[in-house]
Amino acid sequence: IDGNGFQVIDRSQSPPIDFGTVPGGTTTVAQTAEIYNGGNLPLNISKIATATANFTLQTASSSPCGNSIVLQPGALCEVAVTFTSPGQGSFSDAITFTSNTSGTLQPIQLSGIGAAPVVPVASLSPNPLAFGGQVFNTTSPAQIVTLSNTGNAALSSIAPTITGTNPSNFAILT
Repeated sequence: IDGNGFQVIDRSQSPPIDFGTVPGGTTTVAQTAEIYNGGNLPLNISKIATATANFTLQTASSSPCGNSIVLQPGALCEVAVTFTSPGQGSFSDAITFTSNTSGTLQPIQLSGIGAAPVVPVASLSPNPLAFGGQVFNTTSPAQIVTLSNTGNAALSSIAPTITGTNPSNFAILT
C-alpha cells in the first residue's frame, strides 16, 4: 500500500512452468504465463528477464508483455518462454520482473530436464570384413553386411562407399 491508500499488485496467474524432459540440443515450443494487475494503479514493468541462456523469452501471440509496458488496473499480459536443453541434467531459472511495486515481485519459476540427445548411431557387422586368400583376378563370394541403428533417432541419407587400400578392387552389390 502506498501513501494514498491505493494498492498495486502484480501476480502471475500461472503456476511454475515445467518443460518436462527434453532431448539435448532441442528447443521446446513456447509456454506462456499471464501477468495480472489486480491493483488500483497502473503497473509499470520496466524489465522482464531470465538469468540463463537455456530459458529464452519469446513474444507471446496474444497480449504480449515486454520491457517498458504499463498494465492498467484489471489488465493482463502474457510472457512466453522456451527451454533449450544443453545436455543431460536438471535445469532451472525464473522469469523476473522489475516494476514500480513497493514489494518484491514474484518470479515465475522455470524448470526442465535435459535428456540424452536424439541422434542416430550407425554400426556395421561384421566389421571388418575378412575375405581371406583370393586367387588373382577372380571374384570372391559376396559377403553380407548388416547396417544397424543403435541410436534413438532415425538413420537417413545412407550412401555406402568403399574406402581404404585399393577400393577399386571391391564392389557394393545391392
